[in-house]
Amino acid sequence: MANLASWESVMDFIWFKRCLLIILVFFLTCCQVIHHEHKMILAISPANNDEIQLEIVHLSQQLLQTDLDENKLAKLHYRRAALYNSLGLNIFAQNDLYQILAMMPKAIDVHNYLGVILAAQGNTDQALAAFNTVVELDPDYDVGRLNRAILLYNTEHYAAAKDDALAFYHRAPDKFYRLLWLYLIEYEINQEQAQQRLQQRYDAMSQHNGWGDNILAFYLNKISERDLIQRANVGIKTNRELAERLCEMYFYLGKYYLNKKNVKRAEMMFKYTLASHIYNYIEYQQALLELKKLQKQPISSTN
Repeated sequence: MANLASWESVMDFIWFKRCLLIILVFFLTCCQVIHHEHKMILAISPANNDEIQLEIVHLSQQLLQTDLDENKLAKLHYRRAALYNSLGLNIFAQNDLYQILAMMPKAIDVHNYLGVILAAQGNTDQALAAFNTVVELDPDYDVGRLNRAILLYNTEHYAAAKDDALAFYHRAPDKFYRLLWLYLIEYEINQEQAQQRLQQRYDAMSQHNGWGDNILAFYLNKISERDLIQRANVGIKTNRELAERLCEMYFYLGKYYLNKKNVKRAEMMFKYTLASHIYNYIEYQQALLELKKLQKQPISSTN
């Protein structure tokens, strides 16, 4: 137990340093970017993958056992798929997920995760088929609705995306990210109406004391970007929680600036999102996708 506690302390300290670094660099670059934006360069920090690789080895050894039932096999394959995906080894991740589906063809979580990986690879038709399967198997599976909405949004099928986003929003209208994704989709249809509806939905919320409500307040011009950044550290209990907040905040700041045609600043925010290393968050995955899109644009269009 002593060794375990010591290891947890080390990991906690690493998260703390990483989060402080993200905030420090952000403030420094914010000061510099006003007068020297053309000189701004920000590299994406690489993650330490040693622990992930060791766990993959351990899981692979467990999977060699011959006395495992289907449930145990499925759990091991799913965990290894998640680890492979975090390393960018999507083909290996897909292989694990397909092995689960061979045993359990109606495993909703697996179809959903497979859709996420396929979407990240740009295999939109296959990803859409996976998300369609999720919704068919369980129309109330919220994450499947959201993932399909985002895929349709990214492929510019905004009307269909809005249908899913509305269904996702109505199931929990006080959740900030449900409002934001619906807003981002509606923004592509009618910007003025999207802003009005975001305000109406914000006013209809039963309370405004959650962390994410600050992001909504920023989008509605109720607080400044500086206020938003300062509030990210309020009420934090763990360094992991801070990293999660930074992941969310920087992504939605990136989308905000992208909609404002400030592509350089949007790109910077998406890179900060990746610096959080919260791989399993939708915001992280979408930030990676946004950066890939920006890299494909002509240089002149990103100024």
